[in-house]
Amino acid sequence: MVSDVDITDLRDECKVKIKRFDKDLFALPQDSIGNEIFDLRDKYPSFLSLFNHAIINIGGLENKNYSSYLLLFTNTYRDVFDHCQEVYDDLTWLENNLTDAFSYYKHYFPESVQPQVYTHISGFNQSIVVADSILSISLEKYLGAQNEYYTRLALPQYMRRRMDKSMIQYDCMRAWVSSEFETPDSVNTLASHMIYNGKVLYFLDAVFPDGPDSLKIGFTTRELGWCDDSESSMWTYLVENKLLFTTDYKTIIRFIDEAPFTAAFSNDSPGRAANWVGWQIVKSYMDENPDVSIHQLMQDWDYMKILNSSGYNP
Repeated sequence: MVSDVDITDLRDECKVKIKRFDKDLFALPQDSIGNEIFDLRDKYPSFLSLFNHAIINIGGLENKNYSSYLLLFTNTYRDVFDHCQEVYDDLTWLENNLTDAFSYYKHYFPESVQPQVYTHISGFNQSIVVADSILSISLEKYLGAQNEYYTRLALPQYMRRRMDKSMIQYDCMRAWVSSEFETPDSVNTLASHMIYNGKVLYFLDAVFPDGPDSLKIGFTTRELGWCDDSESSMWTYLVENKLLFTTDYKTIIRFIDEAPFTAAFSNDSPGRAANWVGWQIVKSYMDENPDVSIHQLMQDWDYMKILNSSGYNP
């Protein structure tokens, strides 16, 4: 397992200060948004372009209808923004938690570049947006499972229960490491997807050493208990049905993608249950190979080697 690490000397270097793009955008006066947007561009040159093109998809400032589109967006989501401010006016707690996480990240990956963290309103699109040296949080995606907006959007409960402030820091680091170590074309079997996702979860073990497993993987305590109790039967099912090395994507996503449960295992199972198995494989591999660093693990795309060297046999 991940060893104890002292990050005291790294906190100043890795201190996170969140830039509140959401507040600055919605503070623009509606009657002159077309003129004021240039001040916002000067303050957020890289992020505004990302926001325009990849988050709300209204094109750039050169678009003759840009001001009208942006005004429509801010008018449509002003109530959502106001609600987010009630919940997230002060993000000091999140800055502190991310500072610790990025300090651990810096310890394990000393050559890494830390992103600037922003917040925005996406119109209920992506929860976390990652680009070159940018990580941004859609605050309206973390308003709590019972939030009225999610009811109106008819979002399923298994998704809503993870749309909570407790998940933000975990989703941030998951998104960042997934962008830093993107899956190559060789990740094309169920086993390779499981182990890749297991590596990401092991990374979360490293940067959140005191964090609960339930938040790292987004399972309830009951779902984690089911996985613990059913580990052997899940593995046996995958092996006996020769599923580990399938390259059929429709089959693969039934085991690793969002769902209320993993139907092949049980209606009592969580969705994405095979990712939990991948996590156990990676833990076993790292226990069996103590000389392998987390840095080496994340850069190792030889999934057969990891599987065979893990000694995993629940």
